[in-house]
Amino acid sequence: MSKIYLASLTYNCKGHSKSYIDTLFKSIKNDFDISPYVYGDPDKEDFIFSGSNPEKMDYSKYGGKYFKIIKRFIYSIQYFYKLKKILKKDDVIYFLDYEYLSLLFCIFLFFRKNKKLILIHSSTINGSGLYTLYKKSFFTFIKIAGFNKLEFVVNGVTAQKELSSQQGPDSLVHTVQYSEDISISEFDSKLDSKNLFRLDGKIVFSTIGMIRKDKNVPEIIRQFSKSKYANNESFVLLIAGGLSDVSLNDLHDTIKSCGINNVQLQIGYFSDEDFKHLFLATDYMILAHGQNNSSQSGPLSICRNFDIPAIVAGNGELASYVQRNNVGLVAERIDTIYKKIDVIHDSALENSFDFEQCRTKYGLSAMKNRYIKIFRNIK
Repeated sequence: MSKIYLASLTYNCKGHSKSYIDTLFKSIKNDFDISPYVYGDPDKEDFIFSGSNPEKMDYSKYGGKYFKIIKRFIYSIQYFYKLKKILKKDDVIYFLDYEYLSLLFCIFLFFRKNKKLILIHSSTINGSGLYTLYKKSFFTFIKIAGFNKLEFVVNGVTAQKELSSQQGPDSLVHTVQYSEDISISEFDSKLDSKNLFRLDGKIVFSTIGMIRKDKNVPEIIRQFSKSKYANNESFVLLIAGGLSDVSLNDLHDTIKSCGINNVQLQIGYFSDEDFKHLFLATDYMILAHGQNNSSQSGPLSICRNFDIPAIVAGNGELASYVQRNNVGLVAERIDTIYKKIDVIHDSALENSFDFEQCRTKYGLSAMKNRYIKIFRNIK
């Protein structure tokens, strides 16, 4: 039987890749001959590594994301070349995270004869700017090249429709919702988790995850400041995550300009245990990205394991997911989120949300079965 390689350029970087790959590998490793192939030594059994210092893949304080693109292009060519050296022609590669143009280049150069899956994190190419042009070029050349033995995986229904429309009726696009092995055990206590972050006695509105400009965290602060819970000592807005292209000064300046005193910042990269306690401490999640985005959100998906209703905005995949599954409230626009903040606590007290059916539909078992079907039937 063919071997499957889960190729991850950023597994050891600060971000979301690690937990997703760990969950996927753990769930299907007994069903296939499969190995994660990652940049940087993961020090884990069954993993294959290439390269040395994974910090080379992180954002640089010099040049931002454009400099990161150049760095990743260079290092990922080396990384993919080493993968080529160990591949057999019948092996399957699942590209889970990557740099767009180097992946395109290496598919042409190294992997034309292998069966390939690409996880598309976002198929949205609307907008302007160099990064959008760069991303659009990837999808355009993939379509023009018409690669054989190439299929896509997306994390949302909206993304599936969008990518299928882009790539044409003959493209193979599979939808698999995020599902991660982060859940509550019988020994976990919401009260203990709140105490851990000095949130005891509070109703906690949170936004959790990497703090990037596209997540509009300053706008979440502004929306909370307009809500009826602003400066109410029984409620708090918790912002937790690592800083990316938003500075700590940006957050402090926004808090100060809004005149709000019940915002708590937990800035940094968290262990899996701390990450779990952040979700346990959370009563409601607020996500202000994805207004027109077609991809799913990792933190939003984790909410279903903790019965956390979410507030999202717009008409993208996040809003579609929340509405389809009745797991929160949707604001028409980002600047009207405060209206949903005002009413979500009462809705939760009335047991208006349904998480059990969502866990059944998108949980670990469903993800495992979906991937088994994809890998066994890959063209």
